[in-house]
Amino acid sequence: MSVSIGRLDKKTEKYDELVVSNQRIFKSIWEKAINERHLRLIGCCKILHKKDMKQILWEFEQVKDYVLCNDFSINDKEYIVSRIDEIVDRLDEFWNEIPGIEELDMG
Repeated sequence: MSVSIGRLDKKTEKYDELVVSNQRIFKSIWEKAINERHLRLIGCCKILHKKDMKQILWEFEQVKDYVLCNDFSINDKEYIVSRIDEIVDRLDEFWNEIPGIEELDMG
């Protein structure tokens, strides 16, 4: 299982996802980073609002910084950094590919 950012195209009823992390790493590292950095917009079972895009991207960068500054395995660090880099690169496009979507699900 994985944690993803998802969107639903209400016209076609197609659901697309942008993978955030596998469940094991999300539970063991992401949640720790989110709690220790007091992040409030990202996390499991969160609704991401388009109006908060700048802050959401900043929060993903905070998780990345946390991971790079702490003692995790090189494989976990590389995995998390690569996922965050893809999210930061693609989130705006992912949000705007379907007109009218103001919210995405993270879970």
